[in-house]
Amino acid sequence: MSEQQELYLQECAHLLLQIDDCLTQLEVQPKSQTLINQMMRDVHTLKGTAGVFAYQEVVSFIHIVESLLQCMRANTIVVDENLISVLRSCKDHIALLIHQASCKRVLDHDIERLNEVLTNTILQYVNEADRLEIDSLNGGDSGQVNSNNWHISIRCFPDILKHHIDPVDFIVYLNSIGKIHHCETIADTLPELNSFDTEICYLGFEIEFEYNSAKRTLDHIFTFINNHAFVALLPPKANIKHYADIIHALPEDNQRIGEILKASGALTEQELDHAL
Repeated sequence: MSEQQELYLQECAHLLLQIDDCLTQLEVQPKSQTLINQMMRDVHTLKGTAGVFAYQEVVSFIHIVESLLQCMRANTIVVDENLISVLRSCKDHIALLIHQASCKRVLDHDIERLNEVLTNTILQYVNEADRLEIDSLNGGDSGQVNSNNWHISIRCFPDILKHHIDPVDFIVYLNSIGKIHHCETIADTLPELNSFDTEICYLGFEIEFEYNSAKRTLDHIFTFINNHAFVALLPPKANIKHYADIIHALPEDNQRIGEILKASGALTEQELDHAL
């Protein structure tokens, strides 16, 4: 084991102790945002360093745990004895995954089974919180569109490439975790060739995306570009009003964006008339 890995394991032990201490305090202060934010920082650090060593099992599981912590921070799930017990099990499982990865051991059947059980338990919490949030966003059944897909609008800020962020990478990743049914490239700001700057991004995208996991997981994907692009996410069966808001917020002509949404299957002609 290298010196860097030994230092990593020492840091992990320290962070896991901090998480355990936060969980103990949460039993007394279940609504403490300070404790929840501390745990989010700790698990994010664990995930980031695990990624440096290519401990993919650790990274993947912590990514799911982060979704649960995001629900806690948003107060969309109740922090009670059962949830704290689940988080303690997750903390212990992270420690086990780190140990297995550092010893270069393949996960055995029992560990894989525990990984699956904990992941499903977390997703039950997250998906229920997600359902309540989407119901609130959609405002009930009234005015919902027919589309069962997510709609994603992206308008890149000109300097996004200078921050070493390529929006195409995100689109490729989306197609690896779900299914892109339609992707329209918006190139209205593309200049003449003699004015073209290779360090400036001129593109935007309108995407119809089939995705069956939690909204918070989808939100997390765009965390890294939110400061470098306008991003709007609408869930399946979204309210027409929210489509209208996006149409009017985007810089292009309303009718043109509406026609793109209709061609992509996001809106029917009747829904588009209502939105405009």
